[in-house]
Amino acid sequence: MINRKYQAFTRVETIIVLGVVFLLLATALPAVQRAREDSRSVKCKNNLKLMGLAIHNYHDVYQMFPPGWISKRMEGEGHPSTGWQSMILPFIDEAPLYNRLDLTEPVYSTRDQTLLKKPIEYYRCPMDSTPSENPIREEWGTSNYVGNYGAFPIPRWSASQTNTAFWPGNSTAVLSKQNEKLYGLFRLNRGTRIREILDGTSNTFMVGEKDIQGGAAIWPGPRSNYHESDVVGDASFASPLNKSQYGFSSRHDGFVQFTLCDGAVRAISLDIDSREFETPEQMGTLQKLAAKDDRQRIESF
Repeated sequence: MINRKYQAFTRVETIIVLGVVFLLLATALPAVQRAREDSRSVKCKNNLKLMGLAIHNYHDVYQMFPPGWISKRMEGEGHPSTGWQSMILPFIDEAPLYNRLDLTEPVYSTRDQTLLKKPIEYYRCPMDSTPSENPIREEWGTSNYVGNYGAFPIPRWSASQTNTAFWPGNSTAVLSKQNEKLYGLFRLNRGTRIREILDGTSNTFMVGEKDIQGGAAIWPGPRSNYHESDVVGDASFASPLNKSQYGFSSRHDGFVQFTLCDGAVRAISLDIDSREFETPEQMGTLQKLAAKDDRQRIESF
């Protein structure tokens, strides 16, 4: 009979092995997480590139970029309107959906309301866990991207206001020549031509991100004329990155991605220079990038 002597791990050896394992996991997990975030950021960047190309193709067909949103009623009443992301559907491989929407009337007139809830992959940043149907906007389809309204706050209308002269849909609103120069690409009932981007297409925002921190967006159009931030965002000092429901925001680590008017996509740091201003010369870099005609030099961004 042969006697075999088996030697087990001692308690000390077991503790050492477990310690090594935990150390390896602690070292590897951040790298895995970073790789995952980088992959999602690349997918988001590709979405923005596709939108930039689609918007330029729209310009080729209609000789202008799409309006931010279209409203047939200008008196300031709340009602759904058609947004720019509905208008570019044929240029992002969504022609069948576009053809089923009735865009001769406001998009909410579409007979089959389920079409307005459809998830569209190209309109979603994978970093954002927002539901595919936006719960605060009648379950319409969520988007994580909005058009650039400009360098100043979007005029807000509320039911408590007695004077609606500054509501963006009021046809009697008087805008100064300075404000006209500080607009971005996407406005109410007005398309922008590429020749109007006098600051240069490589120095002007086209589309930026908007995640759950800002309430996310919806692709069919604003649920109400009181909620233009459903489709556009401003880059004023009052709307800092990641800190406003009216501006731009993302879940990326330290930056928000934008498509520029030349189609390039840039990651803009949350620490970008942003300032209150009375004249264009006093604008911060964020505001200069949002305005299409401020004529101010941008050193770097």
